[in-house]
Amino acid sequence: MVAMKVDITVPEEIHRAAEKIRHDIGNVSIVVQNAGVVTCKNVLDLNTEDIKRTFNVNVISHYHINQAFLPAMIERHYGHIVAIASNCALFGLSHLGDYCASKFAIIGYMECVEDEIFRSKCSGVNTTIVILGPLKGGLNKRVTEIVIPDSVNFLPASFCAERIVQGVITNQKFLYIPKFYRLLEFVKSFLPYDAFKAILSYVLNVHDPNLKRSRSRKPARL
Repeated sequence: MVAMKVDITVPEEIHRAAEKIRHDIGNVSIVVQNAGVVTCKNVLDLNTEDIKRTFNVNVISHYHINQAFLPAMIERHYGHIVAIASNCALFGLSHLGDYCASKFAIIGYMECVEDEIFRSKCSGVNTTIVILGPLKGGLNKRVTEIVIPDSVNFLPASFCAERIVQGVITNQKFLYIPKFYRLLEFVKSFLPYDAFKAILSYVLNVHDPNLKRSRSRKPARL
């Protein structure tokens, strides 16, 4: 196993790392793009640096990482690109304006990548977009303080990792963890928006950061 520290907001570092990996180990068969940051500010309070930081890490890095590794996959007709999106790619939430927008962007970008691979008639290279619910720890430590209360059952990282591995093995184009989010996306497509927001607020127990958090009901089961 080889570990390398790379600033993925710097394209030159990504390409240097890719070259070193190819030289020391060989071609990469699977790329999992999992890095992410969240600011947790009201949309009106986000400054230019906040927005740039979020998009540089959450979106633009995907372009440079794929440019570094995807050509060799296409040439060999073998490989898999995995992009970790979020349940926040399905709906917008208060205080997550930059984060939600970046995750919406990931879906659009990865669908373009998949279509370009398809049009190149390269059947051996696949993509998976992971719609992932809230994980324990990490980014969500800050989110629980601002948007989603800790009464929601956050997902263990080990469980999610196992599901992602299975999703890659079975070549899932979209992988919803948990599957409930696939249903939620379908419900959003036909319900009046206000009705959908009511369901979403109940499921996630989303609260107004300016109001005292309610503890009156049982934790939501995701």
